[in-house]
Amino acid sequence: AVVIFLARVSSPVRRVLSADQLVSRLEHLTSLDATFNEQRARTFAVELQGPLFFGSIDSLTRTLDDLAGRGARAVVLDMRRVTGTDVTFVQALDNAARVYAAQGLELVLSGVQAEVDRSTLSSRLPVFEDTAGALEALESRLLSTLPDHGDTGPGAIATLLIDHGLEPAHAAAITAAFEPCHVRRGETVIRSGDTVTSIYLVLSGTLEVVLRGPGDNGGDNGGGKRIRTLAAGA
Repeated sequence: AVVIFLARVSSPVRRVLSADQLVSRLEHLTSLDATFNEQRARTFAVELQGPLFFGSIDSLTRTLDDLAGRGARAVVLDMRRVTGTDVTFVQALDNAARVYAAQGLELVLSGVQAEVDRSTLSSRLPVFEDTAGALEALESRLLSTLPDHGDTGPGAIATLLIDHGLEPAHAAAITAAFEPCHVRRGETVIRSGDTVTSIYLVLSGTLEVVLRGPGDNGGDNGGGKRIRTLAAGA
């Protein structure tokens, strides 16, 4: 019994991942890299493991306190390796999330497995399919606050081409070859296997790159796994 208890109270924290170890699906203007890198330097992922119960919260909060001391503003709690939670842990995590939010640190969940009853999880914490999706959501929120996001006025295309490395004179010449294209929500722009005769630049909104398998609906609103999100500048 003692051996089993010791195994259960071992640290629920498997490892902590810093910004340079994290991957987001969001592709944006390269000129915004400095802004996004500043946010990513304050974003971490904490991989959790095993069953989480009342004895797990102390170890987790020590890790979160350490990250808060390092200037963290967002922490993704990766639950891919969590085999179960109980009510006491969820309540303690909910209380901790409230305290950290008051300090400017946001907690989100990712990778919740079928073994974990989602109904027991705190409604205070957003839940994402995986860590990449959580990072994408955090970066999309940042993107929406930037004043130059979604510029579609004169010179927007040339600006994007310059951002991709073209000389201003070449960008100005190529700009004349582009035509505006308005895409409805859910509409498919390109499918795998299509003969591509055009180059697209995203000026406003986002496009999703979706990988569909044999069982996924092939329609515009079909299923599949999103592997990339292209924002303005992509």
